[in-house]
Amino acid sequence: MVQNTAPTPLTEPALYTTCPSSANDDVVTYRSDLERVAQWCDRAAYRGALIYTDNSLMDPWVVAQESIRRSRSFVPLVAVQPLYQHPFTVARAVASIALLHRRSVDLNFVTGGFKADLASLGDALDHDRRYDRLVEYVEVVRELLTGRRVTYSGSNYRLESAKVRAVPAEDLRPDLFVSGSSSSCKQAAKALGAVRLCYPPPPDAAISEVAEPGTKWGMRVGVIARGSSDEAWAVAGTRFPADPRGVAKQRIISRMSESSWQRNLSLMAETAARTGSDGMGQDTYWLRPFQSFKTFCPYLVGSYDEVAQALRHYLAAGVSTIVLDEPERYDDLAHAHVAIAHAVDGPHHAPSERPLS
Repeated sequence: MVQNTAPTPLTEPALYTTCPSSANDDVVTYRSDLERVAQWCDRAAYRGALIYTDNSLMDPWVVAQESIRRSRSFVPLVAVQPLYQHPFTVARAVASIALLHRRSVDLNFVTGGFKADLASLGDALDHDRRYDRLVEYVEVVRELLTGRRVTYSGSNYRLESAKVRAVPAEDLRPDLFVSGSSSSCKQAAKALGAVRLCYPPPPDAAISEVAEPGTKWGMRVGVIARGSSDEAWAVAGTRFPADPRGVAKQRIISRMSESSWQRNLSLMAETAARTGSDGMGQDTYWLRPFQSFKTFCPYLVGSYDEVAQALRHYLAAGVSTIVLDEPERYDDLAHAHVAIAHAVDGPHHAPSERPLS
């Protein structure tokens, strides 16, 4: 008997990009950048964009509302750090935005990776206990968004008949994500039934990120895809030139971080530098942008075919969500969309309804 060896059909992932950081821009420039990215997401048929949070950045909820006001369908993926807000505040914010704007707000729950940021707010919990707290936090938010009165007694949160009024309709409830690569994060995501977001390993190691059958994961990755490999690498080299000072800064940051992904990517980047395997055009999976402290994620660079081939490894390993790095131009999103569609369905030409300009 001849076995059917046809590949398992791949499902198109949910697509987000990343909002620009508020760390360095003046307010006028930043407002303009937010509007541009939100409208690019509308135009390129992305669901929305990740909005970072840490001690140095603008309040992500203010950024989310500003982005919503300047777009037709953009959905913010707001990073939520338990230290910053009570879970009732988060549930009420989601409900209020749904009521005022008829728009979803997706939630990316984070624990914080920099000791100095945590210490400045008086947080002494270790890495694993922060994920224990995060599980309680998400449970409370999710229960409050059902509209029922919530009584909850946990190690970190206690509520007595708390209720959020006018909760979102089912179609406006948030999608829930938990960020991280550690075993504690994987356990938390499984317990919550949430999508785990991480920075991906090389494509041929994608299967290592699968915790258990049925669990969902997503990845944050940069994509520079063009019609030919040479064209893609020309863009990549111009955007991310070699930067020894950036490399030195990244080494310092990695020593200050408790994040598993930060340590893992740093080790891979240093190995690539020692072996000389991080040259331009040598491998679709490229760590120079991360290694030189220009961004926090690896990149996939190459022709549509090459990037699609790499993406198929991740999709086959269960990736359900892709969060792209901050775009410099609209065509970054459009070209990446072509490569992703190529990975799912086979070769596609750039769609005429998304002009690459």
